[in-house]
Amino acid sequence: MRIALAAVALTSSALIAAAPAVAREPVRPTAEQAAAALGNPLVQEAAARALTQLVGIVLDTRVGPAAMLSGPDARVRPDDTLRDLAQRDDPYFEERLYEGAKRSMGTAAAVAGGAAVQAKELKRTADRLEAALAPLLGAIAPERY
Repeated sequence: MRIALAAVALTSSALIAAAPAVAREPVRPTAEQAAAALGNPLVQEAAARALTQLVGIVLDTRVGPAAMLSGPDARVRPDDTLRDLAQRDDPYFEERLYEGAKRSMGTAAAVAGGAAVQAKELKRTADRLEAALAPLLGAIAPERY
């Protein structure tokens, strides 16, 4: 599992490093749009597949050449990849990674939806506070209000 997490971290780092190469005008969806997209099973499926493919690229990294540096009980063989090491600990780790990515998208949808609702409510509260405080602030500093 630690190897899979390391692979995800490496993939994230690679994506961040590659971002300037594919940079365009940023598209800024609203929280509601993000929640709707993240909650869409087709989007969840596509994102899980994309993440799995990206992690797969990292998992194909050969680590065998570093075997002599890892110690005798690390079980690293000369031709091993990160995938080989991860599969020894959990033969189903890639399936678990894929399913976990799909679940994470559902969680992200719920968070985005909750954030959108909460942001509106906070704005409503701020507007009410501003209206309630306006007379007091006007009396204290009339030139500013």
